[in-house]
Amino acid sequence: AEDGIRDVERSRGLGDVYKRQSHNNQRYLERNLQWGLLLDRKKVEDLLEIRLMLESQTARSAARKATTANLQAMEATILGMRESVDQPEKFLQFDLDFHLLVAQATQNSILYNLLSMTRGYLQQWIKESLDDPSTLKARNRAESSIQEHQSILQTLWTRHAEKAQQAMTRHILSSSSDLYNHIEQKSDA
Repeated sequence: AEDGIRDVERSRGLGDVYKRQSHNNQRYLERNLQWGLLLDRKKVEDLLEIRLMLESQTARSAARKATTANLQAMEATILGMRESVDQPEKFLQFDLDFHLLVAQATQNSILYNLLSMTRGYLQQWIKESLDDPSTLKARNRAESSIQEHQSILQTLWTRHAEKAQQAMTRHILSSSSDLYNHIEQKSDA
């Protein structure tokens, strides 16, 4: 009976409809945050909660499952971050890629897809926490972010799952503190 239902769904193109709806929902979520993240402290708190749950656990899993190729790809993103500190768009992309590579290193496609769904949120978070890259404060945040990523990577290389989870948690909390400060400054302006 299930095969018959799948045949009907295929013949009606329902699978394609579902894929389009899923893609549209993801784009809606991304746009929603991009427009409203800095206007709504609650959204930042929600994102912080999700990041702590999802990314900290992702780092823990990656410490156990990452391949040498996964870790080398992460090293390349950190190098890219170092080389593009004064190029905010490039820096942002390398930073974001690092987080997605950690998820990929879990060898868990569902976990990777979950983190990928938050890509727009994460991108906006990173962008806003870096503020204006020409300022000393933003440069310091970028340098801190590089060091935090390096610490995460080191724990992954040594296969310390708990330390990887802790390093990711510290990184998320550190960047969230900068983001909250940025929000306060914008609301005071």
